[in-house]
Amino acid sequence: MHLLVHAAAVRVPVNKRRCTIAMNRQAQKLVSRFNAASTKRMARANAKDAANRPELTSRLWKQIEDVTDMLNDTPISEIEALRTGDDARVEKIMALLQSVKRVMTEAKLKQ
Repeated sequence: MHLLVHAAAVRVPVNKRRCTIAMNRQAQKLVSRFNAASTKRMARANAKDAANRPELTSRLWKQIEDVTDMLNDTPISEIEALRTGDDARVEKIMALLQSVKRVMTEAKLKQ
């Protein structure tokens, strides 16, 4: 694209080229102002969403959301492994349960 602009500028008389360059500077300023305003609007919108969606600002809550989704979609083969007493899987799920209970107790949340 820069080559096309340069090629077009070569054919334009000097006084018109200066106008084109000035117009390009004005366009760049407008673009930078627009980008700054857009960034500010996005930050305000994210701040509003973050109040209701902690996973937007915290990796911990994002991982909790992901694990919750995964557990809700647990394949039947994994459920069967727990039912049959697969010690490794039972140990992992019990450790998760204990961690959740501990956090709930510390936060004084009712179960």
